[in-house]
Amino acid sequence: MLAMNYRGPFRVRADHNKPDPEILHPQDAIVRVTRSCICGSDLHIYHGLVPDTRVGTTFGHEFTGVVEQVGTGVQKLKVNQLLFLQSVKKMKYHKFILSI
Repeated sequence: MLAMNYRGPFRVRADHNKPDPEILHPQDAIVRVTRSCICGSDLHIYHGLVPDTRVGTTFGHEFTGVVEQVGTGVQKLKVNQLLFLQSVKKMKYHKFILSI
């Protein structure tokens, strides 16, 4: 999977070394990202100001996308639904997920 990865202060790289996602739990959903961007909180990481950031951390928690798969416990999202997501933490369903 293509992802923008942190390589150290002021160094990022887009590469294909992230594994493809898979449904592991009933509440999981897989969203194919169609557009992504970084925001101000990502700039702190980019500048090396977040001490616990590891090389390989993926940037971009604000994006638009299409729901590809949903787990058996997901009720509010449907396959092929278009989404705008912001402030996603560890891929949990967040109140700011909006249907387009």
